Amino acid sequence: MPDIKPMLWRLLAFTGSVLLTLVLFIGIGLLIGLSIANRELAKVGIEDWSISIGSLSKERVVIEQLSVTMNELPSSSTSNSAASPLTIKKLLNTPVPSWLPERVILNKVTLKGELFKQYSPLKGEVTLNTKRPNLSLNLSNPEALAIHLSRDDSILSVDIEHNLGHFNANYELISGEWNIEGSAKVPTEQLAQASEFVKNERIALLLNAQGSLSPETKLIGAEGLINATSGKFTLKLQQPVNVAASGVTSVADGNMRFNVKNGVIENYDLSLSGNLTQWPALPLEISTVKWQLTSQDSLALEPLSYQQILNKTAWPVQLSATVDGKGVSAARITMAGHFVQNDAQFVRLELPKTNLSADRIVVHSIAAISPLKLNTLSDLAFNADITLESDKLMISSKHPSSFFAESEFANADFLIPTFFAEIPFTAPETATANLTTEVNNVAIKVAGFQSLKPQLSHNIHYKNGRVDAEGTIELAQGAAFNHSSTLTEDLRLTSNIDINIHDLAQADLQAQLSPLIQDTLPLLTLNKGTATAGFRLSGNLETGKWSIDEGDANLQSIDAIYDTTSVANANLSTQFNTTPERLSFQQASLSVGSIQQGFTIGPVEAELAGVIPFKNLRNSTVQLNSHSIKALGGSVRIPEQTYKFVNEIRIPIVFERINLGELMRQYPSNRIAIDGEISGTIPLVWDSQQLTVEKGYLSAVAPGGHLQVDSSALRSTVGSNPSLKTLASVLEDFYYQELSSVVGYDKNGELTLELQLNGYNPAVENGRKVKLNVTLEEDLPALIKGIQLSNSVSDVIRKRIQQRVN
Repeated sequence: MPDIKPMLWRLLAFTGSVLLTLVLFIGIGLLIGLSIANRELAKVGIEDWSISIGSLSKERVVIEQLSVTMNELPSSSTSNSAASPLTIKKLLNTPVPSWLPERVILNKVTLKGELFKQYSPLKGEVTLNTKRPNLSLNLSNPEALAIHLSRDDSILSVDIEHNLGHFNANYELISGEWNIEGSAKVPTEQLAQASEFVKNERIALLLNAQGSLSPETKLIGAEGLINATSGKFTLKLQQPVNVAASGVTSVADGNMRFNVKNGVIENYDLSLSGNLTQWPALPLEISTVKWQLTSQDSLALEPLSYQQILNKTAWPVQLSATVDGKGVSAARITMAGHFVQNDAQFVRLELPKTNLSADRIVVHSIAAISPLKLNTLSDLAFNADITLESDKLMISSKHPSSFFAESEFANADFLIPTFFAEIPFTAPETATANLTTEVNNVAIKVAGFQSLKPQLSHNIHYKNGRVDAEGTIELAQGAAFNHSSTLTEDLRLTSNIDINIHDLAQADLQAQLSPLIQDTLPLLTLNKGTATAGFRLSGNLETGKWSIDEGDANLQSIDAIYDTTSVANANLSTQFNTTPERLSFQQASLSVGSIQQGFTIGPVEAELAGVIPFKNLRNSTVQLNSHSIKALGGSVRIPEQTYKFVNEIRIPIVFERINLGELMRQYPSNRIAIDGEISGTIPLVWDSQQLTVEKGYLSAVAPGGHLQVDSSALRSTVGSNPSLKTLASVLEDFYYQELSSVVGYDKNGELTLELQLNGYNPAVENGRKVKLNVTLEEDLPALIKGIQLSNSVSDVIRKRIQQRVN
């Protein structure tokens, strides 16, 4: 079927005028001759014509056949005379000659010539009623078309019937007001590229328009009529259409409005809406998707100037959609921007004002993020600048986006200050993305870690299925974890982590760490110190396997208490590796300023290595490579060897030149004073639960020492016993050359000391040498507690001791 071009409608309007002229001049031809008729017809562009008259009467003229040849429309110079141009008012008020019959019927009209060549010959019938003015035109070739013109007083009406639709137009000859109503069913195949997406065979449209065209408008051409026309036009879908693209189908409805003033389109308003009926499989349980597309703009376009339309490169668009379902609640997306074209070719779609909001989205079934164990996103507010080009999609952000995330591990508020992504359509696997994130108000659900309140900030880069992230996890001011991480497409994670804690005793940090320490080391109290660490974490998010390599930890200036033992100025530097099964440390350097457990020892230095299994600490091993222990003015040594705690451990502790005066200064007494040094070995036995000592030996270092005992209490109790009186006198100022002791400590905490002293008192029996054998038994834990309570100890230790004593 030949294509009907827009010029056809202009030709049909002109054809009506030509046919009326022909009817008039047929009569003229009959009266005054063919020569005059030919001259007058030539003025309207008719180059050749023929006529076959069927019958003539006063009431009716029947013309069996009329053939007209026109090669071009008449020029203004040809059609215009010296007289003033004809106006609409004059034309429509021209009286019908009284001598014309009541009806003029043209049974067959054929229009030929170059002007009609692209439409093939136009054939049809024309009927003119001169008494009740109306004109009917029925085309049979190339397509069926019926046009009926009628006049009722000052109202001129036109009805058009075509297989595509029906139109009715009315024109008021006095005011110049007009209106048009009509409907059409356009074959989808005539919509060029749009036919690929529209699934209806035809698109049903409704046209409604009203406006004005001054009756004084001069008939000097179609352009002049258009320039004098003003009105409002509405084109509406009579029935929804079905569209489909890329696995998405939708039912669409809508309309388009535009206003014309003096032949210029001043503005337009396009509105389309619909429901998606099918979409690609998604991990979200969606039940309905409603969308709306609108476009409005002010214009200055001439309807017949297609180039002006092509010169407008940016057309505004607004798009909105709402999504609901079991897994999605009140999700809404709005977009605003421009459709950009160049010479009728798509360039890009710019949507700088894109906003996505949702009350709640269930995401636990999304496979791509399943390793994160996310459950839901709430209070979602996503802001973006979207650019769609023919080969890629670009998304960036100008304003922060936010949402509240709930996962199996924690809940938190997320903020995305910046975001950029580029997705090529031909190779989406090469997509790239960059974003920054901030995470606040974290509520951890993992048992034992609920007290931690971290704040996170990250820079994230995605390319070719790989995620690179750099960021900081801050627990408190001056306590942060910095990391640089990579997650590959097969969910393998590599992360280089640095930990910096400037003050372990900071109140905010302690509030978070205390519950954690209480669960793991309830008797540990941190009072001071700094900590730094660096290590590489490797793991697989799919299998859950992980390991830590190249670990390096440093603890500096640590003051801490464990149970009733206090440690001051402790420093530890070590290299370590970790797996889910064990912690291994190498080249550990330990230094402690002092250790206080009743008595104070220190400083202590050691070089260590070891392995600690997490599931069974009894299987731990420690390798002592070197050490130095200062205690009570002397030193203490233990064997530099490997210690396996799964077995009973026997450790011979060697004491060298322990100063007894320093011992008494730490255990002050106003009844006993002693000086001198002792050395010896005490075999310590450890069976994983208990310490015992079996026959340790200590002896005085030459030349001995001096012992002074306030024996007034002893004198008052010995009575007249001369031996005890002598002993009391000797101990008041006793110089010993030999001192030896056998030390024992059993599982019940009972300390046994068997002492032997050889010496003299210069003031007793002329300094006669005396040998003393003394056996002492003491509850060592109680003794230590007493020493601690009598000395200056922290409130923490004092409270713990008092709780146990009471």
